[in-house]
Amino acid sequence: MKDYKNESTYNGYITDDVLVELLKNRLAVIGNDNYVIYKNGIKDMKKYISRRMSDIFYDLFNYDVDETHKDYRKHKVVIHTLRHTFLSHLGMNGVSPFEIKQLSNHKSLKIIERYVKLDPQSGKDKVNNLYTH
Repeated sequence: MKDYKNESTYNGYITDDVLVELLKNRLAVIGNDNYVIYKNGIKDMKKYISRRMSDIFYDLFNYDVDETHKDYRKHKVVIHTLRHTFLSHLGMNGVSPFEIKQLSNHKSLKIIERYVKLDPQSGKDKVNNLYTH
């Protein structure tokens, strides 16, 4: 994957076999040096996708968010919310902070601490099982 924010690349993993096949087929048609997602007539695909995702998030999650409330942005679901959720789910499933840092292409563990929110019950089973073996 290409991280345009800091001009680096890193590995991403696709775990859905159907999606892998779709991407292989798409790359066979367009070649490796082209955009996977492109639509004729659209100059800024990133902005186009962002607007479409915003509409989808509104329909699914944000339709009842009160935009006049001073903290409404904290309650609004955006594309970055998915990144936070993904990283939190990795943490809740026992993935080490170092692996989360690598998977998310963050530069420091400090950022991971800010991103990853654990379930309040996280770790309870480990504490309960600490002296039972």
